[in-house]
Amino acid sequence: MAARPGYPLLSAIVGALTGLSQLGVTSVLSLVLAPLMALGVGAFARAGLGTDRWTWVVTVATAGVIVGPTHLTGENLSNALNIALEIGALTPLAFAVGGGRGVLACGALLVASGMAHWDFLALFEAVLAVAFVLALPSSRRDSAAGVPPLRTEAGLIGVSAVVAGAIVATLVGAVLRAPFKTIEIGNDRVLFRRKLRTDVARLVVPETAALLAPAVLPALTTPGARLASARQRRFALHAVSAWTYVMAAGIVLGALTLVVPPARFLAHLVVLPGALAVGALLARGGSWLAGRTRVRATAGVLVVVALAALAVPAVLRWYRYPVLMDPRALQQAETAGRYVDGLPPHQAVVFLVGYEGGKPGVYGPVMSERTIRIGMPAARAVDVHLFVGAPADLLAGRRTPPPDARAAQATGQYWEDVRALLPAHPPVLVLEATAPMEFAQAVGEGAPVIGPGVALLRGPAPPSPLPSAPLPREVPSLWAGRVLGLAVLLLLAVAGMGWTALALPARSDPAVFVSLTPVVGTGALILGGLAASLLGVRPSGPGAVATYAVVVAAGAVLGLVDRARRRRREHRGGPGGSSQT
Repeated sequence: MAARPGYPLLSAIVGALTGLSQLGVTSVLSLVLAPLMALGVGAFARAGLGTDRWTWVVTVATAGVIVGPTHLTGENLSNALNIALEIGALTPLAFAVGGGRGVLACGALLVASGMAHWDFLALFEAVLAVAFVLALPSSRRDSAAGVPPLRTEAGLIGVSAVVAGAIVATLVGAVLRAPFKTIEIGNDRVLFRRKLRTDVARLVVPETAALLAPAVLPALTTPGARLASARQRRFALHAVSAWTYVMAAGIVLGALTLVVPPARFLAHLVVLPGALAVGALLARGGSWLAGRTRVRATAGVLVVVALAALAVPAVLRWYRYPVLMDPRALQQAETAGRYVDGLPPHQAVVFLVGYEGGKPGVYGPVMSERTIRIGMPAARAVDVHLFVGAPADLLAGRRTPPPDARAAQATGQYWEDVRALLPAHPPVLVLEATAPMEFAQAVGEGAPVIGPGVALLRGPAPPSPLPSAPLPREVPSLWAGRVLGLAVLLLLAVAGMGWTALALPARSDPAVFVSLTPVVGTGALILGGLAASLLGVRPSGPGAVATYAVVVAAGAVLGLVDRARRRRREHRGGPGGSSQT
């Protein structure tokens, strides 16, 4: 719970509901987060820009395809979750700017996004700051016309940003007592440069469209008066422009300094402005072609062909992506976990791994560390520490010299963490799969093999040899993953139905409601899981199931109460659904 609890809480709840292991949940959520982001983009396009239903469908499909080649899918899952919730927050904020409810829903989604990754919530706060500046001229005119300052576009943007930021800062600093900087791996200029080159080539179409989005979206999207008021549309265009400017500046800054990863800004750029611009262009082009040929199916054929072409980079990325987790290493880690589970509570234990690591190159030790932690009993994962280097150096209490500067940077955090523990002589384990050369050295110097592929370099021997853990279950197949992904998306939607009804104005467009429910459900589960954990409810097993049930029930009850209140107000002749919630 000490750092970025959003994704772990969601993963634990989903695992309890589906019966999947956390390894299986990770593979399924990597499939779910892409459509979650896409649905959020679609809801914003419909509610903010007022796009017609055809454009909404095309935009959702386009967003789902465009995110595939980025590193948000299957890799940076906390960041993907964070972005999905931030995009989702823009829809209720658009309704609030239009004069309806939505401020509290926007704030709640932003707080949930901060729990997923507060580093990148700060980036979104910069987007809101730019949107605030863009909104000032029209907001001043509205204020002069009698609109209360906090009800103007700039006022609502400012309140949402400040309040959500303050709540997240309080949670991080005072409640979780976690570091505000959560970067886990040192900056690697070579990796940053390589990723940027690759991603620029993969995303050339959506990135070009994204940079043009502030100029072309007004012409490509024709709003329906019932769907989006002039104020909602103006806010949406300001938000898209601000998002584009901030991410473009981040790419330039990252490329020039290589202090921050520019590819992350590029992924942000294409997810919202890129998807909106490409989706609107495809929808408009399909409609034009259908009108010329007088065959309505022509539009669908054009869009499918274009999306298939856009999907090629994603397919190439996914099927050329290396398999980074070694099943044998995970099996040995689970075997070693049985030894660790028998140690006294909170006893620190050190795993020795090699610099050579294997995949992914210089970050092999990082992958080894994550594999080892997955193999530990849940309660002991925090007791694991890593030493990278030779057995003799560990026993002597000194750092093994890294082979190069990149390896030194990637593994420096491990040495800073473990150096203070070595004088206390904690138990030390070596896994053959994560340190083959060091394993042989340790065994050659007399370290006993206490289980298949597990050597005990130092520490109390177990009473009997450890039996081998079974080979880990494979992640679901592609088709099984799709079925499970749809099931998880449905679970998220059920969790969000009542809360979405509470967040949106009366008689909201069904497309907006359908798009937004799984995003709102995700945010509600993160906040509900956080509250339950702080109250002492474990976010796993029965505790996670109970948390899900409470979130669903609370949303349903509050939604029904609010609906009855709206009906009474309409019966009395008052304005329905215009209050701020």
